[in-house]
Amino acid sequence: MALSSMLQQLFNAADTAIVGLFDTSSSLAAVGTNGKIIALIVALSSGLSVGVNVLVAQQIGQLYRCRKILRICLVFSIVSSLILIEPLVIFRNFFVGFFSADQTVIQNACLRILCILFFEPLCNLYEIPAGVLRGTGHSLYPAVATIIGTCCFRIVWICTVFRHYHQLNILYYAFPISWVLTIILITIGFIAKKPDKTF
Repeated sequence: MALSSMLQQLFNAADTAIVGLFDTSSSLAAVGTNGKIIALIVALSSGLSVGVNVLVAQQIGQLYRCRKILRICLVFSIVSSLILIEPLVIFRNFFVGFFSADQTVIQNACLRILCILFFEPLCNLYEIPAGVLRGTGHSLYPAVATIIGTCCFRIVWICTVFRHYHQLNILYYAFPISWVLTIILITIGFIAKKPDKTF
């Protein structure tokens, strides 16, 4: 988990540098504004992933309990993310206005909210099953799947699709698409490793 988190942070730094190529002041200010808003959502998702990891590891051998932990954490993480995110998306201009009065910054931040934050609940669909895999002793696969899905894919996206269509929204679309890819990879690993059979 630490390795994949570190690589994601490196990619986010690269993403910020690429965004800066458009309009240094307003685009970077929008990234900073979104960073403050998104930090809370990411903390919730990551915290639940660690929690499910620990709970499953403690209850291994208790089939009913582990499956219940998986179900409860999935539902809670998705519902709580939606409760936090939907008002931010619906009233995005209002919330972004707390951080900046510049209309260009607000416009860029709102674009980032629609392209990235709106899809953030998808992260729970790979974070929670990845936590279960780690809790059952399969820690390497989720790390590799996350690196491939969230880091490698985005680099390929930047070098191909974004290079051809040089627009901010195209850059931002790499995030939700990479999350869907990571969900697929984690699901494949979940089916192949069969952690639910070891509960």
